[in-house]
Amino acid sequence: MRWAGALLMALLLLACPAAAAATAQEYFDRGPVYDYQGQYDKALEAYEQGLALEPHNALLWWAKGRVLMIQERYAEAAAAYNRSAQLDPSLEQARDGERAALAALANATAGSNPTATTPPTAAGLPWWVAALTVAGAVGLAAWGRRREEDG
Repeated sequence: MRWAGALLMALLLLACPAAAAATAQEYFDRGPVYDYQGQYDKALEAYEQGLALEPHNALLWWAKGRVLMIQERYAEAAAAYNRSAQLDPSLEQARDGERAALAALANATAGSNPTATTPPTAAGLPWWVAALTVAGAVGLAAWGRRREEDG
């Protein structure tokens, strides 16, 4: 009878992968997978679920900002990048992202030609750029884990 319970639990976890993640790191690791597949809403949801567990995780805020930039939600992206930089002032990617989001927001609200001034969406980029983006996110996650272990 025990094996039936274990089998049922395994089937539930396979049927509902979101229920399987228990830590913010696991949600952070899921984001780039969804991102690479072009499923930006799911990537954003993964980062938000991680932030619900660890609201002071600068890397999750940075990742959320990056997906919001791809979705051209510049004001929200700037806020997410700002929160990331507040939590970890040494995270230069957060400050760079915030500047880019604010510039894109200014261009979008000024009525200028958005295709000439705003960052391109990931959907319009070559596959190798998407692969480098995912690799960068994974590398940033590893860097964050090393900092936590050292700190």
